[in-house]
Amino acid sequence: MKRALVCVAAVALFAFSGSAQAVPSVSLNGNLYLCMPGYDGTNSRVASLPFTAGTAGVLNANFFSTANAGTDYSNFDLANHNLYLLVHTRGSYYPDVWKVSGATGVGTQVLAGTGGDYGSSNNFAVDASTGNIYITSAKNKSAVYMHDDNHDGDYNDAGEKTLMTGLSVSLWNSVGHDAGERQDAEFYNGWMYFTIGEVWSNDHFITRVQALPGISGNIAADRSSWPTAGLSAEGPQFLTLGDPDGDGKTDLYAQEGYSSGTYSYTLGHWEDSNSDGVFSSSEYIDKVSLGADARDVQLVQDGKHSMIVYLDKNMVVKYVSLFDNGLIDAANKGTLFTTGLAPSNTDYVYLKMDQIAASVPEPATLLLMGTAALGVMGYVRRRRMI
Repeated sequence: MKRALVCVAAVALFAFSGSAQAVPSVSLNGNLYLCMPGYDGTNSRVASLPFTAGTAGVLNANFFSTANAGTDYSNFDLANHNLYLLVHTRGSYYPDVWKVSGATGVGTQVLAGTGGDYGSSNNFAVDASTGNIYITSAKNKSAVYMHDDNHDGDYNDAGEKTLMTGLSVSLWNSVGHDAGERQDAEFYNGWMYFTIGEVWSNDHFITRVQALPGISGNIAADRSSWPTAGLSAEGPQFLTLGDPDGDGKTDLYAQEGYSSGTYSYTLGHWEDSNSDGVFSSSEYIDKVSLGADARDVQLVQDGKHSMIVYLDKNMVVKYVSLFDNGLIDAANKGTLFTTGLAPSNTDYVYLKMDQIAASVPEPATLLLMGTAALGVMGYVRRRRMI
């Protein structure tokens, strides 16, 4: 009986102590996908890494590989448990798009490269609510192409491609061929956010384009503002958006940085406090250094807590936790998994986490269970005494 009471007391104690924030703050549960773009004749490929309650499973280094050899400068997105991979054949500016099942790794080419000359590497994002894909054009300097999904399984039909014009900023400046190239994009709340600029100059900014399916030839809003508060704006840029504190205001976490010949990537945090679509310097909140090797970032949430998962050029998966108010917990960061993968292009590697919420009892629930168990044990003891 004493042992039983000790065990119940331990449950109750755990219920009180369980309110402290874990390290890391989110327990990954689902599939993590790692995109390794092809370069100089190598194929683009995607690896998958399952997580269960924060524990990594077996890495599948060849979850998917593009069928056409020599692909280059890929980008990819995740929507409705499917991967969408954009690739260029080396020397060609006609991108292909592959749709890959996140469960099986089986891929289907849904957009043929004959769809048009888009220039070199492009930003690419998928609107999960409609299935539409958006590709920025480095060839047509101020345009985004929307490919409408009419639910027939591909995007090649006549009328499915719309040139959305009206960007006030150029996606391809006169400095060199790297302008607007190999940056990052993400869809959030009906808006496509993407970074553009000259890779080897201080000409970087984030622009926001509203997605308006069914309204062709128009970009409803173009908000161009690279929030430079305390950060250098050169080098590959990656971004992720969300609302970790649940206040209805969009938070931007963007990492970039190059200064005096040294890469030292910093993750900056802004909140669009007035909901005007511009992350201004006055809306800058905090930042944390991720080191010289940091690459793509993603905000991951489990319904209660949030953290940033990021990838370094050596394909090591890392994290930095967030407080429940969305602020960066700079002291709480570390490594989740070392993949051992060796991509051919280490400058631009991407990750996407398909997080599946796990059912975890609240601390109050655990306390209630412990209290109930004490009551049951007391009842049993009284019965025995009678």
